[in-house]
Amino acid sequence: MNKQSKVSKVINMKTVLLLIIVLTALVSVISNRLSSNEIHGNDLESIKKMISTIESYENTSIDILDMKDFGDDRIVGFLSDGTPAYIEFSKNDEGNYSFVYTEMYTNNSFSTFIINFNDSDPVAVVIKNRYNDIAKLELSVNNQVIEQEFNVNQDSLAWIELPHCSNSSCRYDYKYYDINGILIDN
Repeated sequence: MNKQSKVSKVINMKTVLLLIIVLTALVSVISNRLSSNEIHGNDLESIKKMISTIESYENTSIDILDMKDFGDDRIVGFLSDGTPAYIEFSKNDEGNYSFVYTEMYTNNSFSTFIINFNDSDPVAVVIKNRYNDIAKLELSVNNQVIEQEFNVNQDSLAWIELPHCSNSSCRYDYKYYDINGILIDN
Protein backbone atom coordinates (compact mmCIF):
# COMPACT_ATOMS: atom_id res chain seq x y z
CA MET A 1 0.00 0.00 0.00
CA ASN A 2 1.46 3.33 -0.95
CA LYS A 3 1.80 6.40 1.24
CA GLN A 4 -0.89 8.38 -0.60
CA SER A 5 -3.42 5.56 -0.08
CA LYS A 6 -2.68 5.48 3.66
CA VAL A 7 -3.13 9.27 3.91
CA SER A 8 -6.39 9.02 1.96
CA LYS A 9 -7.71 6.32 4.37
CA VAL A 10 -6.82 8.46 7.41
CA ILE A 11 -8.57 11.49 5.90
CA ASN A 12 -11.65 9.36 5.08
CA MET A 13 -11.71 7.96 8.65
CA LYS A 14 -11.47 11.48 10.10
CA THR A 15 -14.26 12.64 7.78
CA VAL A 16 -16.49 9.73 8.83
CA LEU A 17 -15.75 10.35 12.52
CA LEU A 18 -16.46 14.07 12.14
CA LEU A 19 -19.70 13.28 10.29
CA ILE A 20 -20.80 10.91 13.10
CA ILE A 21 -20.08 13.56 15.74
CA VAL A 22 -21.99 16.25 13.81
CA LEU A 23 -24.97 13.93 13.22
CA THR A 24 -25.06 12.90 16.89
CA ALA A 25 -25.01 16.54 17.98
CA LEU A 26 -27.75 17.38 15.47
CA VAL A 27 -29.99 14.53 16.66
CA SER A 28 -29.45 15.63 20.27
CA VAL A 29 -30.40 19.25 19.52
CA ILE A 30 -33.50 18.22 17.55
CA SER A 31 -34.73 15.80 20.24
CA ASN A 32 -34.24 18.44 22.96
CA ARG A 33 -36.25 20.95 20.94
CA LEU A 34 -39.02 18.43 20.33
CA SER A 35 -39.22 17.47 24.01
CA SER A 36 -39.27 21.12 25.06
CA ASN A 37 -42.26 21.65 22.71
CA GLU A 38 -44.14 18.77 24.36
CA ILE A 39 -47.30 19.92 26.09
CA HIS A 40 -47.46 19.23 29.82
CA GLY A 41 -50.10 19.65 32.50
CA ASN A 42 -48.02 22.10 34.52
CA ASP A 43 -50.42 25.06 34.42
CA LEU A 44 -53.96 25.91 33.33
CA GLU A 45 -52.91 27.20 29.92
CA SER A 46 -50.93 24.08 29.01
CA ILE A 47 -53.69 21.85 30.42
CA LYS A 48 -56.28 23.51 28.17
CA LYS A 49 -53.89 23.18 25.24
CA MET A 50 -53.35 19.46 25.99
CA ILE A 51 -57.09 18.82 26.27
CA SER A 52 -57.76 20.52 22.94
CA THR A 53 -55.25 18.20 21.20
CA ILE A 54 -57.22 15.09 22.20
CA GLU A 55 -59.58 13.93 19.47
CA SER A 56 -62.70 13.76 21.68
CA TYR A 57 -62.26 17.38 22.74
CA GLU A 58 -61.12 19.04 19.51
CA ASN A 59 -63.28 22.02 18.56
CA THR A 60 -65.17 22.02 21.87
CA SER A 61 -65.33 24.71 24.52
CA ILE A 62 -63.28 23.70 27.57
CA ASP A 63 -64.15 25.09 31.02
CA ILE A 64 -61.72 23.94 33.69
CA LEU A 65 -63.56 23.74 37.02
CA ASP A 66 -60.76 22.68 39.37
CA MET A 67 -57.48 20.82 39.63
CA LYS A 68 -55.95 18.92 42.52
CA ASP A 69 -52.70 17.07 43.11
CA PHE A 70 -52.64 13.66 44.78
CA GLY A 71 -48.95 12.88 45.33
CA ASP A 72 -47.42 12.79 41.84
CA ASP A 73 -50.85 12.59 40.16
CA ARG A 74 -52.76 15.68 38.99
CA ILE A 75 -56.50 15.47 38.30
CA VAL A 76 -58.27 18.24 36.40
CA GLY A 77 -62.06 18.34 36.22
CA PHE A 78 -63.63 20.24 33.34
CA LEU A 79 -66.65 20.62 31.10
CA SER A 80 -66.34 19.94 27.39
CA ASP A 81 -69.25 21.73 25.70
CA GLY A 82 -71.04 21.34 29.03
CA THR A 83 -70.31 17.62 29.39
CA PRO A 84 -68.42 16.57 32.57
CA ALA A 85 -64.94 15.14 32.02
CA TYR A 86 -61.58 14.82 33.70
CA ILE A 87 -57.96 14.45 32.67
CA GLU A 88 -55.15 12.84 34.64
CA PHE A 89 -51.46 13.75 34.57
CA SER A 90 -48.50 12.15 36.33
CA LYS A 91 -45.31 13.94 37.36
CA ASN A 92 -42.33 12.64 35.36
CA ASP A 93 -38.61 12.59 36.28
CA GLU A 94 -38.14 16.14 34.94
CA GLY A 95 -40.90 17.43 37.23
CA ASN A 96 -43.38 17.98 34.39
CA TYR A 97 -46.90 16.58 34.41
CA SER A 98 -47.41 14.17 31.50
CA PHE A 99 -50.79 13.11 30.15
CA VAL A 100 -52.01 9.73 31.42
CA TYR A 101 -55.75 9.37 30.86
CA THR A 102 -59.02 11.20 30.24
CA GLU A 103 -62.65 10.22 30.56
CA MET A 104 -65.99 11.74 29.64
CA TYR A 105 -69.55 10.42 29.66
CA THR A 106 -71.07 11.91 26.53
CA ASN A 107 -74.34 13.84 26.81
CA ASN A 108 -74.44 13.73 30.62
CA SER A 109 -75.01 16.75 32.79
CA PHE A 110 -73.84 14.98 35.98
CA SER A 111 -71.01 12.44 36.24
CA THR A 112 -69.13 10.69 39.02
CA PHE A 113 -65.64 9.45 38.22
CA ILE A 114 -63.97 7.06 40.68
CA ILE A 115 -60.19 7.42 40.46
CA ASN A 116 -57.84 4.92 42.06
CA PHE A 117 -54.24 5.84 42.88
CA ASN A 118 -51.24 3.63 43.59
CA ASP A 119 -50.14 5.47 46.73
CA SER A 120 -53.30 7.03 48.19
CA ASP A 121 -56.96 6.29 48.79
CA PRO A 122 -59.41 6.56 45.89
CA VAL A 123 -61.30 9.76 45.20
CA ALA A 124 -64.64 10.45 43.55
CA VAL A 125 -64.66 13.46 41.25
CA VAL A 126 -68.26 14.59 40.90
CA ILE A 127 -68.89 17.09 38.11
CA LYS A 128 -72.17 18.70 37.12
CA ASN A 129 -73.18 21.43 34.73
CA ARG A 130 -75.65 24.23 35.33
CA TYR A 131 -78.47 22.41 33.55
CA ASN A 132 -78.64 19.64 36.14
CA ASP A 133 -81.15 19.75 39.00
CA ILE A 134 -79.37 17.37 41.39
CA ALA A 135 -78.91 19.15 44.72
CA LYS A 136 -77.55 16.24 46.77
CA LEU A 137 -75.69 12.98 46.19
CA GLU A 138 -75.62 10.08 48.61
CA LEU A 139 -72.68 7.88 47.68
CA SER A 140 -72.52 4.60 49.54
CA VAL A 141 -69.17 2.79 49.52
CA ASN A 142 -69.55 -0.68 51.02
CA ASN A 143 -72.51 0.63 53.06
CA GLN A 144 -70.60 3.69 54.34
CA VAL A 145 -72.72 6.68 53.22
CA ILE A 146 -71.08 9.93 52.12
CA GLU A 147 -73.28 12.94 51.36
CA GLN A 148 -72.39 15.81 49.03
CA GLU A 149 -74.58 18.83 48.36
CA PHE A 150 -74.55 20.95 45.19
CA ASN A 151 -75.83 24.34 44.17
CA VAL A 152 -78.51 23.92 41.54
CA ASN A 153 -78.09 25.76 38.22
CA GLN A 154 -74.31 26.13 38.65
CA ASP A 155 -71.38 24.31 37.12
CA SER A 156 -69.56 22.57 39.96
CA LEU A 157 -67.01 19.97 40.94
CA ALA A 158 -66.69 18.13 44.24
CA TRP A 159 -63.76 16.02 45.46
CA ILE A 160 -64.91 13.17 47.71
CA GLU A 161 -62.23 11.15 49.47
CA LEU A 162 -63.33 7.55 49.58
CA PRO A 163 -62.52 4.82 52.08
CA HIS A 164 -59.87 2.36 50.95
CA CYS A 165 -61.06 -0.95 49.58
CA SER A 166 -59.69 -3.37 47.05
CA ASN A 167 -61.28 -3.06 43.61
CA SER A 168 -62.91 -6.47 43.93
CA SER A 169 -64.52 -5.57 47.28
CA CYS A 170 -65.75 -2.06 46.41
CA ARG A 171 -69.47 -1.60 46.06
CA TYR A 172 -70.75 1.84 45.04
CA ASP A 173 -74.41 2.83 45.28
CA TYR A 174 -75.76 6.24 44.31
CA LYS A 175 -78.89 8.17 45.30
CA TYR A 176 -79.69 11.59 43.88
CA TYR A 177 -82.01 14.21 45.37
CA ASP A 178 -83.52 17.41 44.03
CA ILE A 179 -83.55 20.77 45.85
CA ASN A 180 -86.68 19.72 47.80
CA GLY A 181 -85.01 16.55 49.08
CA ILE A 182 -87.06 14.31 46.81
CA LEU A 183 -85.28 11.21 45.52
CA ILE A 184 -84.65 11.42 41.78
CA ASP A 185 -84.94 8.23 39.73
CA ASN A 186 -81.47 6.78 39.19
